[in-house]
Amino acid sequence: METAAAGHILLLLAFLALGCTAPSPGTQPDAMSAEAHRSEAAEHEREAGEHERRYDESAEVPDERDRYPQEFEAYNPTASYLRLAHEHRRQARQHLDAAHGLEQFEAAECAPFVPRTRAMCPLLGQVEEVDDIPGGVRVRLAKGVPRHAAAAHMRCHLAFARARKRTGMQACPLYLPGVGVELPPNSDAIDLLVADPRDVKALRLRTRGHLGQ
Repeated sequence: METAAAGHILLLLAFLALGCTAPSPGTQPDAMSAEAHRSEAAEHEREAGEHERRYDESAEVPDERDRYPQEFEAYNPTASYLRLAHEHRRQARQHLDAAHGLEQFEAAECAPFVPRTRAMCPLLGQVEEVDDIPGGVRVRLAKGVPRHAAAAHMRCHLAFARARKRTGMQACPLYLPGVGVELPPNSDAIDLLVADPRDVKALRLRTRGHLGQ
């Protein structure tokens, strides 16, 4: 009985640790790439299956309930496995929702662009000048580059990078978190801005470094 009770307590503590925050920070879309979210979801599903196999619907406490009817209530000592399985399935759904959200955002932002174009840096060969502005940089396009199409490609590349946790092109200014693309009025340029002032310097350095300036 003592061994079984200790095991039950450990399982309950594990369950409480899993469920202390909802949703789990690790299931937020930007916590990892869409592919990693799907991998995590598969792992949670695997663990849920393991716990479900340990659950016995007919399991009950031993005969002590008959000897001490006022001290024991009927309960299933394997119920914690089922609760753990439900928690793993909940996290699996959150990871899948995050992956789907990242992929849908990329699909919407990149609808006009084929996969090969999505992965291309929109700055190379299209920008001829970079100026510092409050919150970021203003890039002036080369002659003949359509501004709205270039801005759309930049937004697509941002979504492409986000769905992949911004890995693979650490020098690219568009791989910084929180970069926004704006079209200033009465101008033929494009503004790249960051919400966090601490990222402004990195954005400026990356933009000029990426363009060899």
